[in-house]
Amino acid sequence: YAARLIPGMANSEPNHSPAFLDIAGAFEKIAPEFASKLLGAWNENGQRVEDPGYLPLGIGPTTPEMKSRHFPGFGVIFRAHQGPDETYMLLRNGFLWSHWYVDPGHFIMSSRGATLMPFQPHQYYTSPNKDFDMYNTIRFGHPENQMPYGWPDSNILDCAFGGDVEYAWSSTGVPD
Repeated sequence: YAARLIPGMANSEPNHSPAFLDIAGAFEKIAPEFASKLLGAWNENGQRVEDPGYLPLGIGPTTPEMKSRHFPGFGVIFRAHQGPDETYMLLRNGFLWSHWYVDPGHFIMSSRGATLMPFQPHQYYTSPNKDFDMYNTIRFGHPENQMPYGWPDSNILDCAFGGDVEYAWSSTGVPD
């Protein structure tokens, strides 16, 4: 694709998003450093334009620093050596659900441009590939076990980043 692809998660297939451009334009005057990083993300994501509402005209793009990070309520991303040979793993486990499958523990992983743990290749419910499950999670017990519908209690309890070792302690269960 010659661009950084946003991996498919939740109810979305992999894509290139024009939203970075619109949001950069909206923040250009009130937070120019943030807007410049969004413009850099838009450049790396393929420069897709659909219906630009705000075009940032007075700033240039800067490449955002992509590093391991905890996103409270969502999960963690582990990232090594940003660039074409980067390795990353995104683990989603948190209380931000909205319009999302009940799949705490969902993760994707990529290294040097190769997919090691595939992202969701389709949008909504079924896959054209019958061998691909709609949940990208590790299950215990029977392979078809799923979380009961309702809101499982899921969160990142602890995490640490830096040096040669990074970790996250994730918990998922049905509240008592």
